[in-house]
Amino acid sequence: MIYKRTHTGDPHPQYGIFGNHDCMGGDRAWKFNAVIGVGGKGGEARMNGIDRKLNWVGIGADRFYDNTGRLLVRFRHFKHWGDQGALLKDLTPNLAQYIYEGGVRVMMHSSASSRPRDMDLRKEVQDILALAGNATPSITARRWLAVSSGTAGRRCHANHPPMRSKRVARGSDC
Repeated sequence: MIYKRTHTGDPHPQYGIFGNHDCMGGDRAWKFNAVIGVGGKGGEARMNGIDRKLNWVGIGADRFYDNTGRLLVRFRHFKHWGDQGALLKDLTPNLAQYIYEGGVRVMMHSSASSRPRDMDLRKEVQDILALAGNATPSITARRWLAVSSGTAGRRCHANHPPMRSKRVARGSDC
């Protein structure tokens, strides 16, 4: 899964728990093995210093629930750059163009398509994933529950109203 972010704080930058503030709520239940978080291009992302940048990568998703029943995700490899990440267009120009010019908010990457554009995107996604391939794992679920007192913490703290719609790219579209 690749998604545009407007703010920082979820996933937890130190512990690597995705959903600690319930961001991307229902999307965390989708079947994915890896997540790439990139900064959006709007004012809030700019204010948070993450606009158009690679923010974080998690590989090897393991899901668990906190004591309130909230779905959380930890990763076997987690790398967080936050506002220090590289501009996505400098790392992966095709992916950046697809996401930012195509109005995509979240996309599920599939390696099934053999269309030339999809093959370019696949290579760029693999290049990003390679940046986190040797990263350390997220904190364990048991440790997170102890550190967080069993709850994920406050809700998503974004300063914007919930999005009414989002463009989701799936299957051969990505």
